[in-house]
Amino acid sequence: DIYGFCSKEDFGRWSNGDTVIVDLMAAPMAEITVRLDVDRVITPESEPFEFDVEVNGARVSQIATNGNNSVYVNVPKENLGADGSARLIFIFKNAAKPGKYNPENPDPRKLGFALSGITVYGYSLKK
Repeated sequence: DIYGFCSKEDFGRWSNGDTVIVDLMAAPMAEITVRLDVDRVITPESEPFEFDVEVNGARVSQIATNGNNSVYVNVPKENLGADGSARLIFIFKNAAKPGKYNPENPDPRKLGFALSGITVYGYSLKK
């Protein structure tokens, strides 16, 4: 499940607000990597868009991107719930209304990044 995103547009979905949430399920004690395909960001090209990623309440990553790329979040098995659940919270440092960078844009949403895809990779080795 995903929370905090706008309706789908041709290029993907914009985040809306200062945080978004992605809930995932994996095998218990699995190592997972989440790939985020970031189509665009609200910040101008000269300013990277920055955010922290928490998994089940623990910060696991700090990311800066200028968009048009993929970023990866490695989730250690210790951060998964006992049932394999992972609540990823993306905390944006510089989300903004589009008018901040383009005064002619009246869009009232507070945007961060636009995702075109999310892919989860994982493995679990039993002892």
